Amino acid sequence: MKAHAPRLLCCLLDIDGGALGQVFTGEGGVIKIIMAEHKDVISDVLRAFFSGHDGISK
Repeated sequence: MKAHAPRLLCCLLDIDGGALGQVFTGEGGVIKIIMAEHKDVISDVLRAFFSGHDGISK
């Protein structure tokens, strides 16, 4: 990751895969990794996480 640091953003979310699957799909399932190529998609993913995660205000 360090080799691509100028163009790569990594973040670690403190949530288990089952809860992450619930946030993004509204159903059961496990999500372990999210990969997105464009900054607009990344902002949509993070916005969905924060709006759907208990204990974090919208």
